[in-house]
Amino acid sequence: MEKLFKDAFKVSIASLVISITLYVVITAFFLLSVVTANIFGTMIKIIVPILILVTILGFIYSFFIKGKQKIPFLTLHFVSLCVLSFGIYLAVSFQGFAPYKYLHKKRTLCSYRQRVFKFIGIGGIRY
Repeated sequence: MEKLFKDAFKVSIASLVISITLYVVITAFFLLSVVTANIFGTMIKIIVPILILVTILGFIYSFFIKGKQKIPFLTLHFVSLCVLSFGIYLAVSFQGFAPYKYLHKKRTLCSYRQRVFKFIGIGGIRY
């Protein structure tokens, strides 16, 4: 473990590989709809902080890389941080867009329609 953290290039590569893997896992679970929304939300709450920490670690270690490989790694880690920031911005922005309690609220019929349906004999139906 000590040898890994002494070599900035290896830390940066490992960070980039872990970041890409976590992005693929998040995207795959979202697109395949393998899990329910509740489990997906819990998974996001666990994976995103790990992703943030790994990306910041790789970004910091990219400054210590010697040679021409410094710029591509700095750019890739910066893009990863920008994607994370934009995703968090979207999640916070649309958090109250369609609240759960209004999506699943039972709609009742107006009183006139209730009287008509009760007269016909189907008064217990709610939409």
